[in-house]
Amino acid sequence: MVKFKSLVCFIVVFFVFFSIFSVLSLNAQEPAAAKESSEVKISWEEFKKLLKMDTDEIKLSWDEFKKLLAQTGQDVKIEYNIENGMVVLTREQFKALLQKMKKPDVTPIVPPGDYLITKAEYNGVMAHNSTTFDVTFDIEIFKKERTNYPKIQLMPQSVALRDIKLDGASALVMVENGWYILTTDKIGQHKVTLSFSVQTELDKGPDVLNLTIPRTAITLFNIDIPVTDARVEIPESKYMSVTKRGIYSNVKAVLSTTSNISLKLHRTVMKEKKKVPAKIYTEAMNLLSVEDNALRVESNFKLNVLQNSISGVQLYVPSDYSVLYVRGEDYQEIRDWSTKEVENREVLSVPFGGEKEGSIVFTVVAEKILTGESNEIKFDGFQVVNSVRETGFLGIEKKSAAEAEIIENKDIDIVDIQELPMELVNMSTRPLILGLRYLRHPFSLTLKVTKHEELPMVNTVIDNASVVSVLLAEGKVVSRVIYTMRNTGKQFLELSLPEEAEIWSLYVDGKREIPSKNKDGEFMIPLVRSRVEGESIESFDVEVLYYHKNNSLPLVGSKKLLFPKADVVISKMLWSCYLPLEYHYLHFGGNVEKEDIATGIRPLLSGGRVFTYEKVRGYEQALENWEEAEQIEDEKIQKTQRMLKSNFRLSSANEQADIMNQVRQEIGFAENIKRERDRGVTDVALFKIEVPTSGKLYRFAKTVVEDEQLYLDFQYTRRWIYSLLKVLFFIIILIVIYRLRFRINAILIELRNWANSKKDFWMKAKTPEGIKVLSILGAFLFFFISKFLFVVFVLIFLFAWLKPELIKKETKPTTRKKRIPKRSKKASGE
Repeated sequence: MVKFKSLVCFIVVFFVFFSIFSVLSLNAQEPAAAKESSEVKISWEEFKKLLKMDTDEIKLSWDEFKKLLAQTGQDVKIEYNIENGMVVLTREQFKALLQKMKKPDVTPIVPPGDYLITKAEYNGVMAHNSTTFDVTFDIEIFKKERTNYPKIQLMPQSVALRDIKLDGASALVMVENGWYILTTDKIGQHKVTLSFSVQTELDKGPDVLNLTIPRTAITLFNIDIPVTDARVEIPESKYMSVTKRGIYSNVKAVLSTTSNISLKLHRTVMKEKKKVPAKIYTEAMNLLSVEDNALRVESNFKLNVLQNSISGVQLYVPSDYSVLYVRGEDYQEIRDWSTKEVENREVLSVPFGGEKEGSIVFTVVAEKILTGESNEIKFDGFQVVNSVRETGFLGIEKKSAAEAEIIENKDIDIVDIQELPMELVNMSTRPLILGLRYLRHPFSLTLKVTKHEELPMVNTVIDNASVVSVLLAEGKVVSRVIYTMRNTGKQFLELSLPEEAEIWSLYVDGKREIPSKNKDGEFMIPLVRSRVEGESIESFDVEVLYYHKNNSLPLVGSKKLLFPKADVVISKMLWSCYLPLEYHYLHFGGNVEKEDIATGIRPLLSGGRVFTYEKVRGYEQALENWEEAEQIEDEKIQKTQRMLKSNFRLSSANEQADIMNQVRQEIGFAENIKRERDRGVTDVALFKIEVPTSGKLYRFAKTVVEDEQLYLDFQYTRRWIYSLLKVLFFIIILIVIYRLRFRINAILIELRNWANSKKDFWMKAKTPEGIKVLSILGAFLFFFISKFLFVVFVLIFLFAWLKPELIKKETKPTTRKKRIPKRSKKASGE
């Protein structure tokens, strides 16, 4: 086996040298100057390092290792080592990891069927005995496993098919179950065009056409009928318009989802149409928008034309209003509209491009400029000339800081916003503030518009600031800041850092950027605009890694750390400080909120939270089960979670998602430092900071930071000095006790005598009744001091109440016989 490995290594080295020799041989054909510049000299040791011939390890970042581990499942255990924040695997361990990887579970998406006809457009020309149609179908053929070609049902066999094409080419068609069936092996989006004829009886009427069709979501119908004196009816239509074109009536309709098209002609009514004028019934939806310097009006008219057709319509324009544009139902602008003065009133003429009847929809947009002379605006609405009846609704919206108030309404009623039609409500992108309704013309509405001063709005906010700072024993500080922010108009983020601070790397929305400085010495961070999705503004991250020098830490002293100050409001921040393990920290101050282990005298009495990068895997397991902490049975994971969690007195800093995100930033800090160091940063000469593998971690928080310099100060001492002080303190206590031993003894004697004098009290206290009274008093006292002792006294009370027989009852004191001293023999003889 050893010989085989040696042979493989020899072959690899041979081919490498052969490749280098070939390159050098090709370069030898160039001029002498080029030949000299192309020579490569490399030592054998450097060559081995280049090929990594003597290494049998694979190094992965923690994120790469975590992604591979996720493919193996939660129960698989892989042995690995941590070295400088990188996961180190032997080739055997890496092969074992690859063998245990599982194929990701992908749920296949099942299409609704073999195909789907999304749209159908029918264009026909009717003659006296037959009608010819050209039909276009938009078809989506889904990709799925099948044994036969899909069968697409198009038209019934009752029509006479003349031609059919698929994407402009001839298609395969057959007849099955009374329908023409298209079959193909293609998938995706396609267009099917076919021509056919169907029998019609124009002279018999009123049912002149009855056509069976496939059901489609969008169905458009267009037909030319050689009749101009009949009323057209299509029961399946939701919208229909009839336009006279010479000897033809052009009918356009939008149909609901249906499997049948019926066309009817009513001639008896149409024979009398030429004798009477058309009757126009009007329904109007008016949206009034109060802007900074104008009142904008958008009026949507729906005409119902009966008894005859019309080629256009005229409207009276409200006084002092200027018409901006007119558009049709298809939102296409009608360009040949015009206005003129008729009897001191402005009249708007809107042509329809031909004779129309039935339902006609169009929109007129106008505005009135506000002048500084008066803040009252009058609106009496657009009025359709010769309309039999006109009703309508008004909705008022605000698009500025101006306030609108109704001061006069004549022949128009104020209604609740909920009573307005949805058609009018949907015309506005803002909530309507007022609603009105009128039943006839004329009417009059007067608004009072009060302008208010507009205040500048906050267009940039930092939702969350996550900062991790590492303090080294030599006084150097490395910090990584991640701002999660939203921005709609700010170009730069001004960042104030400590003096002589250097930015090592900067990422804005995942892209590397270059900072700059202004004349005040503040760093200018270029920003991007947030993407707007509907009514929500998406956030992005700004990541800054900076470094600054400071004095080294002495044996005993105090230190002050500054939080990076931004010119944008910060909703909430979390600051993790990674302090040297060689020191003991006595007290934390500053204007930031401390977690429980950093408040009061707790730092003095406890050792703090020890965070080590050698236990990254355990920290990751704790994060994966963070939300199910109560259901975890592994005591090791529970212990790690208790160590990583923070408790703040303010509830805003206790959100689990924020704490989890902060822990992830703490875990990934060392890896990010190494990433930037390996990648290299321009204009940074000394970038060889090694993050310590362990230290003491404290967290601090703040809610709503606005133009405030946050700072943290703390007192510290070397651990051996702290241990020495504890020993000295213990010795001093012993010396004091020794020097005061006689006085302490006298105090103890007095206490014993006092207790002996209160024998009756102690005897009563031993009884069940006495225990009940004392436990109630103790529970009342410790309710405000210690919940644990309060529960203890409550349990004692319940025990004395439920089991009094187990408590020793009071017994009478036994009388001792008086001891008579023995008399001496001499005394007895006397």
